[in-house]
Amino acid sequence: MTSKIEDIDIALKYITAVRDADLDSSGMDPNDVLLLQDAAESAPNIDDPDLRLGLKMFLTTTLASQEIYTLNRDAILERYPDSKLPSFDKIKWHVKELSGIKPLENDMCINTCLAFTGPFSNLEHCPMCNESRYDPHSKKARQHFSTIPIGPQIQALYRSKDSAQMMKYRRTWTAEILSKL
Repeated sequence: MTSKIEDIDIALKYITAVRDADLDSSGMDPNDVLLLQDAAESAPNIDDPDLRLGLKMFLTTTLASQEIYTLNRDAILERYPDSKLPSFDKIKWHVKELSGIKPLENDMCINTCLAFTGPFSNLEHCPMCNESRYDPHSKKARQHFSTIPIGPQIQALYRSKDSAQMMKYRRTWTAEILSKL
């Protein structure tokens, strides 16, 4: 099915891509796909006190810059030089591994006109503004955006008893209301 009108043709290509989507062609790492298909059922146990401190620091500074985490880490290491407090990059890796939530990175136009996905995935220039997708010196994409898949987010919520209960709120109240009718 094709169309003479370019915008409709592009929309149809996206609709076809969504209809035909599967985990194998999702862009997710194959190990992450396996974790999605066979999710952990309980929250991870974090016995390492340095890792636990690093995670707490990371979570309390999520609205701050990487520099704030690093400055706090440096201050702690100055006082406790034997500490194995993880670096910012290492703690980000731990958060991804522990939560199972890993963003998918995609190229996008430097002017945010569009993402180079679907029918635009093989383009080297933005069809809207004609900006180059790649830096001419490094041959790397000039701009990226992240997508956080919903499946691992829901699985992470179900690993906590409290958040799993909160996700059942609507069903619980609907059943209670229906029982009174």
